[in-house]
Amino acid sequence: MAKLDLNLDAYRLIAELLSRLRQAIRQELRQRAGDAWEELLPEDLRLFLAQRRQREQGVSWFATDSFDLLDYAGFAEAAEILATTPSLLQRLDWLPPTNRETMLRVRFLELDTVFQRVAYARPVSELEMELLAGLGERVKRSLEGIAPAKETPPTPKPAPDPSPAAETAAAPAPPKEKPPAAAPPSTPEAAPPRDRIREALAAGDTKAIMQALYKEVVATADAIFKEGRGPACPTWELVRESSWYAENFRKLSLAPLSHFFDIVEDAKALAQTATSREEVLEAVRNRAFAQTLLQLKELFQPYLSPSP
Repeated sequence: MAKLDLNLDAYRLIAELLSRLRQAIRQELRQRAGDAWEELLPEDLRLFLAQRRQREQGVSWFATDSFDLLDYAGFAEAAEILATTPSLLQRLDWLPPTNRETMLRVRFLELDTVFQRVAYARPVSELEMELLAGLGERVKRSLEGIAPAKETPPTPKPAPDPSPAAETAAAPAPPKEKPPAAAPPSTPEAAPPRDRIREALAAGDTKAIMQALYKEVVATADAIFKEGRGPACPTWELVRESSWYAENFRKLSLAPLSHFFDIVEDAKALAQTATSREEVLEAVRNRAFAQTLLQLKELFQPYLSPSP
């Protein structure tokens, strides 16, 4: 029983955090749609949660129809709802400014992993308790004072709509915005074409290769999270067949990369027969998708800093 000593504390933290998340989501959606708020949930997720409730009703003698759909949502499902509810997503100011939805899903998958350990009576480690306490505290702080936050709509005071002078003053602004909007600086961030990858592989340019793989991993994870499908991975297809990959597999500890794309291949196959995106997401969660993404984050980090 000593191995499970931390599980009771973990359960208390999980229950408190999930209740707070559900309450915040329910309150926000109810304000927008009243009693029909469940209709605002993403359709495939709404069906998935309804099926989960129906399964419980089929085996339980106790009344379960008094529970709404959010009562059947875990962290992974809450992440999907938050990702499609901008008013709540913007409150999570601890997320990075870019790829916020993807990072939200990854962090909540971490929480879901601890949740699954508690649910199936598997021991929770001290590190997982630290994750649960630390990340849980961030989420709770972000959701505190939800009611006052609804008073933010009146804040368009500083933006005087009636004043034509303000609009004319804003007119000169577009020329200043042209430099950041210029396409040339941002094009290097697009996924490099196949011939550029071939050149990098031939030259053994590890930094260029890893940066290209990083972009493909981010785009692929995003497609799986948002659409429940695994897209084509042209960069990985070239890299895995190259001598560079064989030579650097152990040296650079590339195993998480291989595992990630194995999961993607399985997701592609499952997407052919899956009835919903949630079915695909459930399958990748069971393959430690969140942990693999975190390992890849560590793997790519040294190659993402700008050149001096």
